[in-house]
Amino acid sequence: MAGADFIESSGAAVGKLQTEVLELQAKVEKDTARLLRENRNRIFAVRLAQSAQKEIDRVRKQVEDRGVRFDCKKGCAICCRLEVQALPQESFRIARKLGERSDRESLVAKLSEHVEAHRGITDKRQRKFCPFLLDGACSIYELRPLVCRKMDSLDVERCKQMGETVPSDPEMSYKAEAVMTGTQKAYARLKLPSEAREMVASVLLALTDPSAEERWWKGEDVFAAGVRSSP
Repeated sequence: MAGADFIESSGAAVGKLQTEVLELQAKVEKDTARLLRENRNRIFAVRLAQSAQKEIDRVRKQVEDRGVRFDCKKGCAICCRLEVQALPQESFRIARKLGERSDRESLVAKLSEHVEAHRGITDKRQRKFCPFLLDGACSIYELRPLVCRKMDSLDVERCKQMGETVPSDPEMSYKAEAVMTGTQKAYARLKLPSEAREMVASVLLALTDPSAEERWWKGEDVFAAGVRSSP
């Protein structure tokens, strides 16, 4: 009887999580689409990237309040060797901030070098660290994309093995994915390209092509050419 009770309880927990995930995705899509309709301009559309980012931060706090302890700490940069995907509005938001820096030209050169060095590389063990990583910490931490925000490990030692998956909390993983999917669907409703693309190449393009953001706002997938999507 005890075993049956455990299975039933476990099944109920899974069902509850599935319901919460679906509800969260629907809410994010509905709220984001409404805000985009009410504020139909590209400046707002780019700034709205932070709404989904804050939602994932909120989910992480809820998971931690439940007692989960993530093993990620400042100085641990194992995942910063992985290829990072970012939504278009996230890349534009990062580029806007970086464009204000006095060392913009050297930054563009650094990003260009990183992009060229990784053309054709598929083995993540051969990748260099993210160019935004400085002294073991993310220099764009407040602007980091959704993919980085949901990359929370329960076991850094397993991460060091560079396996195919990161040991993660199911609630954090599924709800973070729901936020991202809901966001993408909302932008797609307004005919805005919403596919995630490789971040460094996308930010580089946004920094060097003044027309990119306007063309994206008009419906062009400006990051598609020459930028590899997630498999």
